[in-house]
Amino acid sequence: MSGALTIGTYELRIVDKQTGEPGLAYLEEVSANEVLSNWRFRWQHWKPSTSRAIVKMTYQEKIIGLVKYSAMYRAGEKYRFLNVDNLESIPRILGRPVVTIGRWLMWYVAQAAIAHCVGTDNQTIVFLNSTPQARGFYQDKVMMEQLGQNVDSDGAIAHAFRFTYKQAELFCQHCAGNSPPVLCR
Repeated sequence: MSGALTIGTYELRIVDKQTGEPGLAYLEEVSANEVLSNWRFRWQHWKPSTSRAIVKMTYQEKIIGLVKYSAMYRAGEKYRFLNVDNLESIPRILGRPVVTIGRWLMWYVAQAAIAHCVGTDNQTIVFLNSTPQARGFYQDKVMMEQLGQNVDSDGAIAHAFRFTYKQAELFCQHCAGNSPPVLCR
């Protein structure tokens, strides 16, 4: 199922953390018939549509991370911003072959926001609420701007983060460095 909010399949050159060998990972939309079990979040109950997407990161034909996001508030042909609903990578105990799974998934979301959202340099195009445990990841590794904290629908404390258009561009450039992802389909 090709969603309106995705930007294609990207190939990443990575170094396998366990073997030290170079390899290829992929960022791509989850297909409609793909089984997404054995994750903490119930991914199988959430289906892509024209205003929602689920993107996976695969390595050696195994899914090692997933992100889902939704478009918010139509603005003509584009949207106001993308809301990251959930991001999950394989548990460390299983031995992550790639260190930066979450960063690459957020790179994809930021690229999708740049492509599908209206915005000037200082306008928010990506928004998310983080758990207290993941706050440092979004602040330090993903370099998102923290907006404060709030209480989510379950009564838990959540930390609000955003990317402006300019911040999303800078993050994507920083991630890509000397080995940018290649659009392959």
